Amino acid sequence: MMVQVAQLRLGLVEPNATFFFTLGNAIIMFLIMKHFLFVPMSNFIKSREEEIKNQYAGAQRVENEAKELKSQYEMKISEAKAEGDQIIKDHIAKAEVKAAQILKNAEEEAESYKQKVDKKFADDMSKATSELKDNFAELTMLAASKVVGKELDKKGHQELIASVISEVGDVKWQN
Repeated sequence: MMVQVAQLRLGLVEPNATFFFTLGNAIIMFLIMKHFLFVPMSNFIKSREEEIKNQYAGAQRVENEAKELKSQYEMKISEAKAEGDQIIKDHIAKAEVKAAQILKNAEEEAESYKQKVDKKFADDMSKATSELKDNFAELTMLAASKVVGKELDKKGHQELIASVISEVGDVKWQN
């Protein structure tokens, strides 16, 4: 019985032509698969890994460039804002200077107008005083002629007027 058990064990793998044919077939299939499947698949995986690494490096480079551009744009924006602020300050300063000049010109014109009005007032006062003196002289003459009861001759008239005017000329009129 023991012999039969050994044959059965040997029966599972018998070194006959079928075994060698199957072994050769497996080796040939391995080589064919290695040549047509494993090597190309391995190359494909390596190329895909390289492509992914390159894409990652490219993305990293683009991200760095984007960050750099962003910082440049932010710097340009801050410079433009600072320049705009400076322009606004300059225009405000110019406007303040112009406003001060306009006020100064207005004050000068007002002062000039006031001086003209004061001069006109003084001239009008002088003219009015002169007319008043003349009118006063005529009234005085009329009153004097009535008081005296006679009319004065021209020389007497002038003497009387001169004396009244000299007495009244320094008197200031009050309203």
